[in-house]
Amino acid sequence: MSAPRRGDNPFPADENTDLLPRVVRARRRLGVVWFVLGVATLGAAGATFVVAGSPEVAPATTAALGLEAKAIASAVDASARAAHVRSDRIATHKMVRAAIMTDAATAADMANSDFNTTPIKDERLIPGETLEMFQIQDGKATSLVRIPADAHPLAVPDGRDTRLVDDGKGGLLIVVGAPIEPYKQGEPGYREGITGSLAMAIPIDLTFIRQQAAAHAVKAELLGADKPIALVSAADPVGPELTLPVQPSPEWRLPQLQLSAIPVTTATEPGWLVPARYGGFAVGVALLALALLALRRR
Repeated sequence: MSAPRRGDNPFPADENTDLLPRVVRARRRLGVVWFVLGVATLGAAGATFVVAGSPEVAPATTAALGLEAKAIASAVDASARAAHVRSDRIATHKMVRAAIMTDAATAADMANSDFNTTPIKDERLIPGETLEMFQIQDGKATSLVRIPADAHPLAVPDGRDTRLVDDGKGGLLIVVGAPIEPYKQGEPGYREGITGSLAMAIPIDLTFIRQQAAAHAVKAELLGADKPIALVSAADPVGPELTLPVQPSPEWRLPQLQLSAIPVTTATEPGWLVPARYGGFAVGVALLALALLALRRR
């Protein structure tokens, strides 16, 4: 067997064992894989920002609505107390006590003349307030006069009762009663068996309460009046319903009042989501860095 001559290639062309090109191609393929994985990881991490968490009512929202319930109770207390003081002063005035001994025409004349100075001069009605006097004889009540005359009629009160009613415009009225003792009953020229009753309605200003409730609820209404009183309205409210007690002073003997609300909710993310999000960003950036190094190496 003869020895190979100088210059002869001992390896055929198809058996080239130069590994460098193969290593370069493998590294570049790996770099592409890292690049794709990095982009996918960053995309998945970014997608977590649009993951909707479960809607929950924040404790601060519940606490704020609880304060609104207390504010309503305070407004009812203040209005009821003021209305009773005023109605009692009017009901005990001698001109009013004399008026119930007459008839509706005479009482109307007195309202347009005498009542302009006494006793209404000290208890002038403001817009939205109503005063109505009733004559009671043989158990039958007759309205004698209503001020203003075009106001919505008031129901005959039962003694010194207190009621919450809708004003017909979405507002809230507190209506109080005061008995009227007849003037000089039993004396010559005065009819017997007649008593009277006075009803007074004053509006409760809920403007500020409505503004505050709107910041914490998509819908809210006061329950317990003759009709639900809307505080915050929404066409199609969605969310959990929260019912809070409204507790004015028991001396008014009002029916149970409640604030019914659908609170504003916030989407709460699961506890694992934030670590997973930023961990994904870190892994994605690392993969892109490795891909860049692999693709740039010669």
